Amino acid sequence: MRDGIGQETQRTRRAVLGRAVLGRAAIGLAAAGGAASLVRRASAASTAQSTGQVINVIVTQEQFGVTFLTKAVKRTPGRPSEQFLPVLNAANTTEFDHVRGLRRLVPRQLPPAFGIPEAAFGAGYPGLFASIDKIETIELSMYLIGVTAHLRAPGHPPDRRTAKRGDRDIP
Repeated sequence: MRDGIGQETQRTRRAVLGRAVLGRAAIGLAAAGGAASLVRRASAASTAQSTGQVINVIVTQEQFGVTFLTKAVKRTPGRPSEQFLPVLNAANTTEFDHVRGLRRLVPRQLPPAFGIPEAAFGAGYPGLFASIDKIETIELSMYLIGVTAHLRAPGHPPDRRTAKRGDRDIP
């Protein structure tokens, strides 16, 4: 009998995405320049209104993630990605939890449906996970933009710990 906890840990979304990030390090370095550019733009438009707009985009992106993963789970049986069904379900639950948490910040109506082309699901092959990787990259970029816009918004007191964190570790 295999260790259930160790087996579950290997299937977690974080572990899977962590391996994907390591495998895509070269592409990630190129994307980092794009994210830095987005952060500079967010810094230039840091107001309470722009922060709210960023949160709206994040909520919409998270909702898209829920929709995409729900459809991916439904398409999984009988396909090569079926072995990752627990990971897909866990990721879907996590995305849904993110939506619920973010809706507390900015309650708004979301689009009733998203049109997702069949090709995005990669017929249950690695293309599915490449699509998930792209969705997560966008989400992470939006969170980075949101945090940056919030910290640079007028009236937000500077946080010494945040400002110094890049210089050295602060307990």
